Amino acid sequence: RRDDRPRRATGIDSSPAMLARVPPLPPAWSVRLGDVRQLPFGDSEFDVATASYVLHVLPPADLAIALAELARVLQPAGRLVTVTPAMPDRGVARLLARGSDALARRNPERYGGLRALDPRPALQDAGFVLLHVRWSLRGYPSLLVLARSPTT
Repeated sequence: RRDDRPRRATGIDSSPAMLARVPPLPPAWSVRLGDVRQLPFGDSEFDVATASYVLHVLPPADLAIALAELARVLQPAGRLVTVTPAMPDRGVARLLARGSDALARRNPERYGGLRALDPRPALQDAGFVLLHVRWSLRGYPSLLVLARSPTT
């Protein structure tokens, strides 16, 4: 429903080309150039954040940096939703994900966005509390994780 939308929302992307494709937004919504490893926001500025199809494209060493930044900009006990391509345990979706992941690892410049990542261990290492996990098998298999930020 239209009235379920947040009153205010701010999105970031590190790609000017992607930002140029953003359609007109509702009032009090905006997008800006930024990097999840160094978010251009103050501490505890948001009650909800999403990291959709970004964590898996970071160099592995930068994952903890990005999660620390997300925790920083979230209010204590704020909610974080992550969406990443991931490897299902079984079924046809696992075969699809294995092929996509192998392609991404062989040619990361071109297909790195298909690399599988289960963010749950990194989220827990960063102090997030996992609240809910769900698979989406539409498109390429993806793992959706809802977590609560550290309270201190």
